[in-house]
Amino acid sequence: MTTTMSRPITGDGGDQTEIGDLKTFAPHGFYNFENPQQMRAAVKVTGTVVEIHQAHRWYRVRYQLPEGGPYYYECFKF
Repeated sequence: MTTTMSRPITGDGGDQTEIGDLKTFAPHGFYNFENPQQMRAAVKVTGTVVEIHQAHRWYRVRYQLPEGGPYYYECFKF
């Protein structure tokens, strides 16, 4: 099974990313894969880096949608 990870809109990722850094991105769940030129919803969120896995070169960001609700997580490769 292949896992696809989103790309952050701001921040360079990489080894400079630290726990607590803020990252702004469009959540992967809002991409429209039937028409890649459009998003299902025009939502960008800002989340906090909560985990970094140096050996596998990824970090996890925790965020909430603008209207609130539960926390969600998204991972990014660097």
